[in-house]
Amino acid sequence: MRPPTPSPALNRNGLVLGFGAYLLWGFLPLYFLLLTPATPTEIIAHRVVWSLVPCVAVLALTRSLGTLRTVLRSRRTLLTLSGAGALLTTNWLVYVHAVLSGHTVDAALGYYINPLVTVIIAVVLLGERLRRAQWVALSLGAAAVLVISLGAGGLPWIALVLAATFGTYGLLKNRTGRTVGALTGLTVETAAVAPLAVGYLGWLAADGRSCRPRRGHRSSPADVRRRHPATAPERGRSAPVPDANPAVPDRGAALSRGDARSPMVGLRAGVAGARGAVRRRAAVRSP
Repeated sequence: MRPPTPSPALNRNGLVLGFGAYLLWGFLPLYFLLLTPATPTEIIAHRVVWSLVPCVAVLALTRSLGTLRTVLRSRRTLLTLSGAGALLTTNWLVYVHAVLSGHTVDAALGYYINPLVTVIIAVVLLGERLRRAQWVALSLGAAAVLVISLGAGGLPWIALVLAATFGTYGLLKNRTGRTVGALTGLTVETAAVAPLAVGYLGWLAADGRSCRPRRGHRSSPADVRRRHPATAPERGRSAPVPDANPAVPDRGAALSRGDARSPMVGLRAGVAGARGAVRRRAAVRSP
């Protein structure tokens, strides 16, 4: 009889890397709140452009630009990675929109549902099998999602979109992961959506709607209404004016380079500005 094959040792690196990635991801909403003058689309456009630059630079420094030529020769791989880039951009856009519109809990629920979607894709489409204990864990996770969704009082479409897009993104990456490295794949994904991002940022700059801070510039009420039409009062209806707080700077004001305030002051200002925007939108929409 053939001796039983010993099971491979569990690699702890994946657990450590995964924990670190989700820990950093959990702090991202605090960063996005500091960018509240910018819309989610503008934030994602900058993310695409300024992610492509270091990706190409690292490939050039490591003399790996030849891997890009290999991908470009394969039409199937190129289309797969382009689709993955579109899914990832959609996922980020919905995530930033959720954070800036006061639906951070829905966004967190989406990434809680994501492992369940990944397991379903692995079982149904990739033919993987689960042990009995894994089926029990999957059932408990699905029950927790159902309870949280019922407690939210409605269909958590933000969470469902985040889970579906990121799960499908993982499936596409699985199709190319054996032949395309992680950095090369990320570069191609980002380059696929970069023309749209550059075009959108160029349109914002030409139209004067870019939220890039300028020294000594203070946004006028007309600029604020143009950037955030949802917060502008409707015709025949007056919007409440929030009380002025001298400790919180104006959301549209640009800080000078010599500002010595601590980062926590800016963080509190961003949080206060985001909460004020949500309250104003709720007041405008209420009958």
